[in-house]
Amino acid sequence: MRFLILSAVCIFLSSMQWKGETGTTVVIKGKIQSSKEVEKFNVAVLWFVDTPNGDKVIQGSLRTNQSSTKDFKLKVKKPSDDALMDIGGTKLGFGFIIAYRDENNNGKAEDKEVIGAVSDHMMVYLDGDIAKGFEQLGKKEYPLLKQVNQGLTLTKSLKASEHEFDTPFDDLISVDAKGVKLILDLDKVKVPNIT
Repeated sequence: MRFLILSAVCIFLSSMQWKGETGTTVVIKGKIQSSKEVEKFNVAVLWFVDTPNGDKVIQGSLRTNQSSTKDFKLKVKKPSDDALMDIGGTKLGFGFIIAYRDENNNGKAEDKEVIGAVSDHMMVYLDGDIAKGFEQLGKKEYPLLKQVNQGLTLTKSLKASEHEFDTPFDDLISVDAKGVKLILDLDKVKVPNIT
């Protein structure tokens, strides 16, 4: 009997470890912060991809017709493969949570249309071992992202001044999205510093 209970606990724990892999979603919630009332804007996740040919941004999950007088809720889905970077066999994606006005009605966020952002949290998708991925590319040690869970996860940004690593970039730590109420600031566009 003990063996069956122990086996069931091990199976349960192993399923918890992989929560967030391909096909899952994360629901994020937040409050709109603005010095003025703003009507009809969209909340989206923009996935940032650093490529040898320059940076590209791919829009992911979207909530339309938001108002600054309401809280927001967004169901974030795993990014598409073209929104992921391949780092020595490890798939990695960074998603900024932004607000934008779709002035040309094309359904996409463009630079001039972005009106706000979440400055201290972002979405991350990780599939693989980031340290081994960078090792495959010839980097001996990569100190950041060691506390990011596999799969799709909401992360909190630790500013360079808050961590002990010798880098100007923010570190990211996975957090439970259920316990976080994000602040989407419409008075400034500021996102975590990952590049």
